[in-house]
Amino acid sequence: MADEADETWMKEAIGLARDALEQGEVPVGCVIVYQNQVIGTGRNQVNETKNATRHAELVAIDQVKTWCMSKCLSFEDVLHDCCLYVTVEPCIMCAAALRFVGIPRVVFGCANERFGGCGSILNIHTDDYSKDICQNFVQEDISPRGETAQCSKCNAESLQRFSNAGGNEKLMDQASCKKNTNVTPDFAEERLSYPINHVNDIQKENSLQVGYDESEKPHECICRVPSSKIGKPFECVPFILANTAVHLLKEFYKGENPNAPVPKVKTKRQK
Repeated sequence: MADEADETWMKEAIGLARDALEQGEVPVGCVIVYQNQVIGTGRNQVNETKNATRHAELVAIDQVKTWCMSKCLSFEDVLHDCCLYVTVEPCIMCAAALRFVGIPRVVFGCANERFGGCGSILNIHTDDYSKDICQNFVQEDISPRGETAQCSKCNAESLQRFSNAGGNEKLMDQASCKKNTNVTPDFAEERLSYPINHVNDIQKENSLQVGYDESEKPHECICRVPSSKIGKPFECVPFILANTAVHLLKEFYKGENPNAPVPKVKTKRQK
């Protein structure tokens, strides 16, 4: 639910969005508030940096990290007590990032009808992702300790099933899990994917390492994605100063983007 301060903080985000518009960027601005003070600001910088991840929310989060380091405060603890204000509904990428870092409350201006991750397209902010799943991507999961994150049999079985399916099968059936001493307690921070044409070589190498017998029946494992790695659902408060945010977007889309690979000439501009 919106409170009186929400409009005040959103006006600051609107100011950043106007700055983005003046710089030829999609006009999106963001502020992050902690204990009634702004500790991070950001505006869209995609064209400026030629980096598609430089959305306003991620730029602001980077500033919060710098602020926390200067104050010798825990980045995670601070973010868990912040509210983020952004002029446009976070896209799917940004909504996932906000959930991952643990920001509990997000206030946005207008809806993002093409890419919105907080209700328009997906409900990243509320969906339940804490279910047990087994993944069958052709990959090697490395834990922070350099150990195999998935159990060894699951790795070999995944490669076998991927190969048999011609690379079209994406996920294993959800498994009911039981304890397996070959599984490490934590999942990897990073996943390394292999090209499909290397499946057979990897499969042979993996079978030699773990003694995989293709005649064995499918086993049960505890390949689980912990909810703590995904982040808790967060509250979204929409449509604060939405008309102003929409007006800025209309101003941007009246023109042509000189940074586009193939600029589209707009013959019918909105007056």
